Amino acid sequence: ATGATSYQWQTQDANGTWSNLAGATSATLTLANVQIDNNGTYRAIAGNTFGAVTSNPATLTVRLPDNLAEFNNGLIAYYPFNGNANDESGNGNNGTVNGATLSTDRNGTASKAYAFDGTDDKITVGDSNDFSSMGNITIGAWVFIDPTGTPKADAGILSRADGWAYLRTSYNGKPNFGSNTPYQETVSDTLLAREQWHHVLATYDGNVKKIYINGVLNKSDIVGADKLARGNSGFVIGSEDVN
Repeated sequence: ATGATSYQWQTQDANGTWSNLAGATSATLTLANVQIDNNGTYRAIAGNTFGAVTSNPATLTVRLPDNLAEFNNGLIAYYPFNGNANDESGNGNNGTVNGATLSTDRNGTASKAYAFDGTDDKITVGDSNDFSSMGNITIGAWVFIDPTGTPKADAGILSRADGWAYLRTSYNGKPNFGSNTPYQETVSDTLLAREQWHHVLATYDGNVKKIYINGVLNKSDIVGADKLARGNSGFVIGSEDVN
């Protein structure tokens, strides 16, 4: 606002009440690393010695991508298992199936998931320069724990041959996100229920490792920078056996 000497940004809660944003007293409002919690309606009050005026409200909407085309910021590989283990990100990091069998997915659709025997079944993805320079990473998977048999102490979801990161379940069903330099595990406190589908997501932003279960933050560890070893080696899905 021309001639304004003070500013105060506000946000509106679910009851329609406006509250001042702490420290938001500049002509512009910048929100870094926005999250879903930042969704809401914002406005600014600009004032000088003659009075104050209030801006029109503006609505901020933060959401996850709705489809593959919207994942346009660093997607390396995407495996929807459409009857095969092909990478549909467009990067060509296709998988080779070794023993795993096509199965029914969480929506009841046939041949849209793979079942692994927990012994030597796996999907192997070859070496790629796409994997060689990641200062951060996100790994996500839908997993179903078979209700029969005895759960393995450690069961691989995704494992890298050079050890820079892996996502697995440990302690008979707790999501575990490992990294190295030095070796460190971030282990969930939640035991995944058997005979149910779960969405497990692991992230490393260059400082903090996090595990989400079904879209809810479950565990986080501050580990510092450069905790993922660099290398272009491939990975395996559904196993910890990288050989």
